[in-house]
Amino acid sequence: MCAGSQDVERDTRCGVTLEDRHPGVRAAALSGFLMTLLYIVLSIFPIIDVPNPWLFTGKVVAVVGGLECAGTAYYWRATRPLSDKE
Repeated sequence: MCAGSQDVERDTRCGVTLEDRHPGVRAAALSGFLMTLLYIVLSIFPIIDVPNPWLFTGKVVAVVGGLECAGTAYYWRATRPLSDKE
């Protein structure tokens, strides 16, 4: 897998080297990360009146944390060697 390479600058298994990557890709990745972080921060705090803001915040944090755990479990299972999947 290309993303797990230790020496990205010399790794040509992906077809590109670090020098060949367009700077716009890094800018787009940074923009996407910042927008996701902003969404998570703003979604934790309710913008409307709710009876219990702490309960709302707890539910949002639980859903985001649960999805993170599910994604991690899926990634871990998908990247195991084939001999372990039996």
